[in-house]
Amino acid sequence: MDSVSQTNAGTPSPEDKQRSLATWSRRIRDGGLAAFTRTAQRVAELSGDTNSDLAALSDIILKDTGMTQRLLKASNSAYRTRRGRTNTVSRALVMLGVKEVRKICLATSLLDGLLAKEPSQELIDEMAKAFHAASQARLFALRRADPYSEEVFISALMQSFGPLAFWSAGGKYADQLREKLKEKGVSTEEAERQVLGFTLAELSEVLAHDWELDNLLPKQNSGDKRQECRHLEISLSNRFARNVHLGWESSFVQQITKDMSDALNMNQEQLHAVIIAAAKEAKETAEYFGADQAAAAIPVLKGQQSPAVVAAAPVVAAFQSPSGDHMLQLKILREVSTLLLEGTDTTLVMLRLLEGIYQGIGMDRVAFALFNDERNYLTARMTLGADKDELKRNFRFMINDRMDIVRYAFNSGDTLWYCSDTADNLKELLTPDFEAI
Repeated sequence: MDSVSQTNAGTPSPEDKQRSLATWSRRIRDGGLAAFTRTAQRVAELSGDTNSDLAALSDIILKDTGMTQRLLKASNSAYRTRRGRTNTVSRALVMLGVKEVRKICLATSLLDGLLAKEPSQELIDEMAKAFHAASQARLFALRRADPYSEEVFISALMQSFGPLAFWSAGGKYADQLREKLKEKGVSTEEAERQVLGFTLAELSEVLAHDWELDNLLPKQNSGDKRQECRHLEISLSNRFARNVHLGWESSFVQQITKDMSDALNMNQEQLHAVIIAAAKEAKETAEYFGADQAAAAIPVLKGQQSPAVVAAAPVVAAFQSPSGDHMLQLKILREVSTLLLEGTDTTLVMLRLLEGIYQGIGMDRVAFALFNDERNYLTARMTLGADKDELKRNFRFMINDRMDIVRYAFNSGDTLWYCSDTADNLKELLTPDFEAI
């Protein structure tokens, strides 16, 4: 049997360290996570940018009853109040989006492997930290208007893969590390090196490489600004999630939040608003995936929602206006074509088109409006973007003989782009109710 421990062996040579990491990679793969490896590799290869990717992802889900059930549960939890119930995988793919569904597939497969047997307290704690860090990194990405914030969630979850896998399959070495961590004056990384010859963070990197999951992890010095931003957000979120148990008022956590504030260009009130929302989302997400014990271990930041923090919360949403994405436009057009061929409900098709205009083109707000039977009122039926509920309430215009900008747009029979700086001839057509929206 391969040796997998470096206990009392001093500092291992680089060669010994690599051999030990390779041994642990095989041990973990053969210790109950083989199914996750296969699923993760298949899902990681899918970008969701082609119809074949959609079909392949649907096939992966349908072959796993547990994954199907959790996907539908997550879909209905997120959308039941405004989009109707989701009863099929294909509908969930459209309603949630491919990126979100990839997240659910990977998390579900990973948890099934980790929870195949009774989890240790350390594994439960690691799962709690992983969900907490992943949810917080996702919200930071969302605030930055990253169009693929769900990928950030997956990346953050994968950075916790080493600790999760070790505490699931560590056996007697987990017992040794547990005892070493009880010693005073020994840091977590130092304890890991003494027992294993490497850190669990290093194990995460090796597992991602050996199992061909590298593309799920953002690179720190890739030259890609988005990748580097994601790496920073994930690193800071992991650091916070792993130390918040020390207490919100502890000097160490206070220093972490200061570092986060400086690095992410956020004031403390804005940062606290995101942190509070992330803890709540992390608990809900863990519960969606059936990790109830992990959900219970995620700390709730009670007593932090001061009026100033609550007032700062909308700042998170204010930065979510999309900048446009040409590839997303093409992807949504392909999805709409598929929906039309399948005879899908028209409402769902229109909703997907609106999302394409909003996120793909990059509009602040989008509205889909219809005439009433008498064709004398034009009323919004669906809206997306900033203050979408208010837009829907106020988007109602009477169509009569009076010439205003709405009637002018319909009479022109063409697209109308109104800009106050360049359309002086149309200003007289603006009405107070139109300017109000």
